[in-house]
Amino acid sequence: MGSDVISKRRSVLVSASTMLFLIWLGLVGVNCLAADADESSFRGHETTGPTRDVVELSERAIEAIGLQLIEVKKKRLPLEIVTMGAIEAMPTKSYVQHALLAGRIYDVNVEPGEMVKRGQILTVLDSPEINRLAAETLNAKNTIESEIKTKKSDYAAQRKQLKARVDLARATFDRQTTLFNEKIGSRKELEIATAELKVAESQLENVKQQEAVELEALQVKLKVTVQSLINRMKQIGVSDEAVREMLRTENTILRVPVRSSRDGIVTEIHANPGETINDQDALFEVLEIDVVWATADIYENDMDRVRAGQPVFVRANALPRQVFSGLISYVGSEVDPEKRILPVRVKINNPEGKLKPDMFVELRIQTQEPAQAIILPKEAVVEKTGHFGVFVEVKPGVYQLNMVEQGRSLGDEVEILRGLAPGQKVVSRGAFQLDAHLIKSRGNTDAFSHPTEGHEHDHDEAAGKGDEERGLASAAGKLTPVLLVAAMIFGSVATAVFLRLTGRDSGKREAESASLEKSEETTTR
Repeated sequence: MGSDVISKRRSVLVSASTMLFLIWLGLVGVNCLAADADESSFRGHETTGPTRDVVELSERAIEAIGLQLIEVKKKRLPLEIVTMGAIEAMPTKSYVQHALLAGRIYDVNVEPGEMVKRGQILTVLDSPEINRLAAETLNAKNTIESEIKTKKSDYAAQRKQLKARVDLARATFDRQTTLFNEKIGSRKELEIATAELKVAESQLENVKQQEAVELEALQVKLKVTVQSLINRMKQIGVSDEAVREMLRTENTILRVPVRSSRDGIVTEIHANPGETINDQDALFEVLEIDVVWATADIYENDMDRVRAGQPVFVRANALPRQVFSGLISYVGSEVDPEKRILPVRVKINNPEGKLKPDMFVELRIQTQEPAQAIILPKEAVVEKTGHFGVFVEVKPGVYQLNMVEQGRSLGDEVEILRGLAPGQKVVSRGAFQLDAHLIKSRGNTDAFSHPTEGHEHDHDEAAGKGDEERGLASAAGKLTPVLLVAAMIFGSVATAVFLRLTGRDSGKREAESASLEKSEETTTR
């Protein structure tokens, strides 16, 4: 009989365990429903189309932001060939910098890889040649100026003598004129005095003209000689300020700078301080990269679609957020017989020097224009945790956030695949300010789970259903711990009750059994 009791107790325990297991399964089901609701809610935000995020602005706020709108239109979208390539410097843009004169390197002012500007000092030389040139300039200047002074002194003496002769001849002429008028002097004496006056004046005038000619010739000689030497010094790097200081103090120049002839990057340096060089030695190599090539290979099946002059968008792996544009300047005339590829070259303006030689780049060659697509300025699209949105004008002063699917990047524009329709008006300037205002008004950075209150739109009913589902899922998730504790308590109580009832039945059976045994013993006796 004891085995029957144990078996019954086991049955009760199994029943209680089964009940607890079923309750647990129910709770797991509730959690799964909550998780599915949350997941479906999140997936709902990944879809394109209008959200409940709305911003309302006054006219003053619109003017302060500088908000601008554009109408959504479809444009012709170019097809493209995508290939990988590399940046190369143009061979004609490499420049070797020489010193232009012999000397000893005093100092080097640049390092390899440094960007330099035209006229920037690369190194400084101690040069006997510049010293000789400066001394020759000063000597020529002083010699010619001394000759000019001598000429001026000589001609001044001659003019003084001739001026005295003219004065004497004029006095004689005046006296003979008076005597002739008073019938005292003769006409012949008057004519002689007149002739002498004219000769004296003519000689004075000739001396003045000769002085002017010779002094002008000396001035020209001074200018040509000295200016030629000065120009020579400027050509080898001496500045105007240094020349003026030399002429003012009459001290020769001992050092001369070597300046860069072009803008670019210093790729190689062959100059070392203390080294003696001549004017044939290459000191620096400067590479201009304001214009570079992007070279790539086109496979055989795309060759007939590529032409010189086609636009190309280039993106460097090192600069993923910036797109450069250029035109195909060269298409190869021979195909590689083994790889079956054709080389192409794109000329790209690079004024800021961001593209460096040997950078890997992606080339998107725009070949034809048969398709149409919605294209917006990049400034109109805001990025929100991996998704993209634009603000659509609902009515003047009210702007609703629409989630869109972004396609290809086209320079300063971007392709929109889904989420907009032609004819809508979107914010082209000021979208980021609207997004910041939206985030600030919600008090968090979640762009998807907290719609703005106070605005009713056509999609409110669908959005309300989604909110209700999310609310139920959230409530179920919050009740899960409570239900679990309740299930455990219920299971424990149920088990205790069953065990107690089972124990009572066992006691009764044992008492009856004992009474029956006593009766049998009495009967036997």
